[in-house]
Amino acid sequence: MKNPALLAFSILSLTLTSGILLRKTPDVPTFISQRTEEKRVEVKPDNLPEKVRKSVGYKTEFGWNILKAYLVTNDDKTQLYELYVQKADGETWMKLDKEGKVLN
Repeated sequence: MKNPALLAFSILSLTLTSGILLRKTPDVPTFISQRTEEKRVEVKPDNLPEKVRKSVGYKTEFGWNILKAYLVTNDDKTQLYELYVQKADGETWMKLDKEGKVLN
């Protein structure tokens, strides 16, 4: 070879590059999430328990208008109601137990 310095530089470059490419990537923790299964059944607002309807003031002048309602049964068999409600100033989701207690 005509230039031994060029050969040495090429070998050194290849060695350094290989070391960088073969470097082990850091361990990244893996998060496993458990998804709870729930059963959602749509309920007509008029068929909700009276305590739930009264809690949100359903069909009253200053209460929430219930647009959608679901009975949710969790894995542990507990039940709650998810309501999509509306007032003049906005809409929101509410979660209530069967006694009408707001959970969120």
